[in-house]
Amino acid sequence: MKNSKLMLMIVSVMLVAVMVLMPSQVKAVTNDKLAVVNASSDGNSSYLIYIDGLLNQSFRFALSNSADGTNLSYIDAATDDSENHVAYYDSTNPLFQSINVDQPVYLWVKGDTEKQALEVDLNNSITTSQLADVEKLTKIIPVTTGQLPADETQDENGVKITTIVDSVQIENPDKDAKYYYQMIRIPADDKYNNLFNLADQFKNEFASMTVDKQIKLLTDFYNLYNELIFNADWTEVENYTIEQPSDAEDGTQYILFLKKEGKDQTTYDVQFLTSAQEPFENYENVLTPSTVVTKRTSKLPITYDSMILWAVLAVIVIALIVVRSRMKKSKKESKH
Repeated sequence: MKNSKLMLMIVSVMLVAVMVLMPSQVKAVTNDKLAVVNASSDGNSSYLIYIDGLLNQSFRFALSNSADGTNLSYIDAATDDSENHVAYYDSTNPLFQSINVDQPVYLWVKGDTEKQALEVDLNNSITTSQLADVEKLTKIIPVTTGQLPADETQDENGVKITTIVDSVQIENPDKDAKYYYQMIRIPADDKYNNLFNLADQFKNEFASMTVDKQIKLLTDFYNLYNELIFNADWTEVENYTIEQPSDAEDGTQYILFLKKEGKDQTTYDVQFLTSAQEPFENYENVLTPSTVVTKRTSKLPITYDSMILWAVLAVIVIALIVVRSRMKKSKKESKH
């Protein structure tokens, strides 16, 4: 009995000790709440940190390599041109010079709600140059849609049938370069399906997203696109023309990866295509040999040729300018 009471007392003391040592009102949060942009320039490391749920409210934040939440220096969040509140890191700010960005970094936030500790993954954040690379996609290797020479045949009734086949053509090709492609029909493996779905989100949802969701979408797209295109199975483009697949039907979707090998550099691009079947005349009951019927196979219009991200890039650049201005003027610091 005495031993049981002793064990109970020891356990109770240990629980109290643990509760005393734990930081009060601290909620550990995963990186899913954060969208980070690496806005570093020559000689200056800078990161913008957008926090889900805090874009529209002011807060104070601190950064630390320690997760224990002690000896923190808090400063006000900045706001970008769209009035989104954003935390930041800048190597020129004396408050951040003790932080090693190559080690785990923790973001501590104080707002209207409880204090939160969030682990920030700075090393895997998308850079402003990578954002610019995504903005250029579908326009790096210019293409257009065209028609291959018509195929003329006659049916058993002597009716002339002209079949037109659509194609994707390299526009203003560099005669000193070689071009290659890989066309993937969707649905395919999960990664290709995911890439097409991300492109579809650009078209239909991007404009209505909050900036943190936009940055996450851009990051996911950039990483998956680069993984797939650098593992592509290339076929050389003949006569600067890529014929539509013979099995194309109305609504069939494709991802078209492109590669250009020039004298000085190799460049890559992508197009997202959806075929469209044009109806053609029913000639089963036509018996006159003079009748001419034109049958057009599925077209391949380029449906995602304008991933316009300039607005997002402008927001990020303006946010960085505002952040640096705030850092120079801010004298407000507090200890906790």
